[in-house]
Amino acid sequence: MPYIFLLSLCLWLCCLGSLVMAAEIKDVRILPRQSNIDQAHMMNIALVDLALKKTISSHGLSRITFTDEHLRSGHIMQLLNSQHIDIAITGTSKYREDEFLPVRLPLLRGLLGIRAFIIRKKDHDKFTQISNKTQLGKLMACQKSSWPDADILEENGLKLYRTETFTSIFNMIDNEKCDYFPRGIHEGFAEVTAYNKKNNSNLEFFHEILLVYPLPMYFFVKKGNTGLAKQLEQGMREAIRDGSHLKMLKNHRLTSHLFPLSQWNNKLIFQLENSDLPPLTPVNNPELWWSEFYKNTAKRH
Repeated sequence: MPYIFLLSLCLWLCCLGSLVMAAEIKDVRILPRQSNIDQAHMMNIALVDLALKKTISSHGLSRITFTDEHLRSGHIMQLLNSQHIDIAITGTSKYREDEFLPVRLPLLRGLLGIRAFIIRKKDHDKFTQISNKTQLGKLMACQKSSWPDADILEENGLKLYRTETFTSIFNMIDNEKCDYFPRGIHEGFAEVTAYNKKNNSNLEFFHEILLVYPLPMYFFVKKGNTGLAKQLEQGMREAIRDGSHLKMLKNHRLTSHLFPLSQWNNKLIFQLENSDLPPLTPVNNPELWWSEFYKNTAKRH
């Protein structure tokens, strides 16, 4: 009888312990994928997951969940402010850092500001003839209106057609409403492949010309959510320190094709200004940027 009682007690305590552990798991909400073309979303998941796993011992278990809200008209920061999501993963700007709480660690080491072009395959030769920014400025770029990139392109004298949704940009290129879509070199290959497969189209990712401007991608949280901000910063600093962040970037399916960085030698580079870059951007910390990329790239304009 005592044995049965002790066994029952142990089972009860185990169940109770499991319930307590389950109750301690914290949900962290982010946006779902914008569309099947949106290949960058899997990188966002990997970055959040990396930061959360690095803080298990200090903050306990957290798990990523996806909100039912979908991104419309670029209001990612509004969703953060209204508490539909806990983390926004996006490029920075003065407005965003004034209104929200940034974790100032460039999640992609500056890749977001290194842009090649999604174009129509039939226009390949036209783009190979471009040798200066004036020639590029005669063509029409497409960009999502709410992204900081849109303002950067216009600030630097490039013609721009703004649109409200991500997927419409690909349709506009396909239907000749604009000529090119500047897209991060880590994003374009996978997105063109996904779009062409779905739409039986002939877009290509043209990467002989690059636009380069400082635009770090950060974790943003709602102002006042300092606990989550500190957790994410702690996790990312640990991942940077122990090399697991760099290892992830070199091995992730979205970025592994960028290596070795020497393959980007001798690309035609148009350096663009970003006057909206916040003053606290850690631009002088080489540990946080692809300094090798800038050293290895020869031609700049």
